[in-house]
Amino acid sequence: MKNKSIRQNLILVIQINLFYFFYESFYAHKINSVTLFADSIDFLEDIFINLLIYLSIKSKKSKTFILPFVLSFFMLIPAILSLQTIWQQLLFKQAPDAFALTYVSIGALIANFICALILSNYREKDSNLIFVAFLSAKNDVIANTSMIVAGLITIFHPSIWPDIIVGIIICIINVSSVMKILKFSKRQ
Repeated sequence: MKNKSIRQNLILVIQINLFYFFYESFYAHKINSVTLFADSIDFLEDIFINLLIYLSIKSKKSKTFILPFVLSFFMLIPAILSLQTIWQQLLFKQAPDAFALTYVSIGALIANFICALILSNYREKDSNLIFVAFLSAKNDVIANTSMIVAGLITIFHPSIWPDIIVGIIICIINVSSVMKILKFSKRQ
C-alpha cells in the first residue's frame, strides 16, 4: 500500500512536470530566454528522475544502488545545455520579454512548489531515490524565485544580463545537487 501511494504521487509529479515542460519550452522559444530554456530542460530532467524512481520501486533493492548515479547524470544535462544557450544570448544580445519571463516563472514556481510538497512526504523515510527527487524539486523552487527576480529587474532595466546571470545560477544549483546526491548515495 505504501509503495502504491508513492507511485501514485510520482505519476502526479511526472504529469505536472510534463505539462510545464511543454508550456515553458514554448515561451522560452517565443521570447528567447536563456533561463526559461534552462528551466524547461530542467522539467524534462525531473520527468526522467521521477520516472526512474517510479520504475525502481518495482525492482529489487539491490538493483537500485546505481540509480542515484544515473540520476545525477540527468541532472547535469540542464547545466550543460544552459551554458550553450548562455553563449547564444551573448552572441545575439537580445533581452527576453520581461513580463512573459516573470509570469511564466511564477507558474514554474507554483508547479515546482507543488511537486516539492508532494515529495516532501517521502524524503526522509523511504529512500535515497525519493531524496533525489525532493532535492531536485526544492532546487527548482530556488531557481524559479531567481527567474522571477530576473524578470522583474528586466522590466525596469532591459538587459540580457539578468537572464544570463540566472542561467548561470541554475547551472550552479544543478552541479551542487549532483554533488549532494553522490555524497548521500555513498552513505547509503
